[in-house]
Amino acid sequence: ALCFHMASGEIVVASPWPADPDDARLRVDSAAVDASGMLLAEQYLGFRSHFHGEPPADRHPDPKRPGIRAEELLTIKTATRLRCWSDAKGCGWIALPMKSAGVKASKWFSCSKWGSFRLAFLLANLQREVWERSAAAGAP
Repeated sequence: ALCFHMASGEIVVASPWPADPDDARLRVDSAAVDASGMLLAEQYLGFRSHFHGEPPADRHPDPKRPGIRAEELLTIKTATRLRCWSDAKGCGWIALPMKSAGVKASKWFSCSKWGSFRLAFLLANLQREVWERSAAAGAP
């Protein structure tokens, strides 16, 4: 949906979600992870209700990358170790492995578990950022 901003005259794209929660666990420097750098799912389950009522993927700013806000489309590095998937078994986002961080397996964030593409995306992107930070620090 397009919205016209009266004061500035600019056209902005309305987001299909509320603002992301302002919670330290959603930031790379304070993410809830185990010793191997994997996000601790139980620490994030409480966020599901925040994104309840998300519109279907075809009504997202980029239906091929549902869960990404319009203002993030040019800045999010989805081509690098982050991928959206949708098949007969489900849909969501995948953080792809990063050997330089000692990661051998992908981490899948499904919409059925997380309740929305937005939360699945936020967690997959956070997982990717945690792995990148670990690789930059030289940690296994």
